[in-house]
Amino acid sequence: ATTQVADDHAECAICFEPLCSKPCAVFVDNKHKRVCHHFFHKACADDLSSNFRDCPLCRAKFTTTLEVPDIDADPEGWYRVCDKDGDGDLNTREVFEILKAQFPIDHVRLEKDLPKLWQRWDPSMDGQIQKHEFLGPGGLLAFVRQNFIKQASLGGVDGEMPDIRVARGLVKSLHVVHSQGGVRAVDDMKRTVASLWGLFDGDGSGEIDRGEFVARDGLA
Repeated sequence: ATTQVADDHAECAICFEPLCSKPCAVFVDNKHKRVCHHFFHKACADDLSSNFRDCPLCRAKFTTTLEVPDIDADPEGWYRVCDKDGDGDLNTREVFEILKAQFPIDHVRLEKDLPKLWQRWDPSMDGQIQKHEFLGPGGLLAFVRQNFIKQASLGGVDGEMPDIRVARGLVKSLHVVHSQGGVRAVDDMKRTVASLWGLFDGDGSGEIDRGEFVARDGLA
C-alpha cells in the first residue's frame, strides 16, 4: 500500500522522495527491454537490484536497471526508454508516466489535459506518437523543451501548464488573494482562465504566442 501511495504522488517507491529530484531509472530484462511502467531513482534502483530482482510495485522480474536519458540532451535515447512496449511508437500511458517521473509537474492536471495535448503531438490522429512526430515542430519534444525545461531555466514555475502560469500572473498582479476573497477567488481565477484559454489560443497549441496575444480579441 505504501509503495502505491508513492507511485500516486510521483515519488520513488524505495526512498519516498520526489522522482524528479534525481536521475531516474527503469527495470529491464536481459535484452534491455523494460519489464514494467514504473520509475525509481537510479541510485535506489541500483541498490535494490543488489539484493532483489523484482519490481517493488508490481513484482515484475528484471535483470538490471537502465537510466532514463535527459530528453534535451538525448531525445532519441529518451524516446527509446519511453517506448515501454518496444513497438516503436509512444502511447498516452508511456508519455504520462515518464513526464510524471522526470519533471516537477502537476501530474493530476497533466492527466486531465493530456487528451487535448495529444491532438497536438499526434497530428496523424492514430493514437500513437511516431518518432518523426515526437521530433517535429510542435511535437512532444518541443513542448517539453518550451514548457518544462525553458521555463525552469527562466525561473518559471516548473511543469505548470501555460494557462496556470497566466492565472498565477493575474493573481499576483491583481492582488487577488488579499483583495478579492482569498483562496476561493484564486480558484475562480484559475477556472476562468482555463475555460477561456481556447479563445486566445487560436492554433490550439496549448500556448499563446505573441501574435495571438496582441491580436484583435486576444489576451492583451
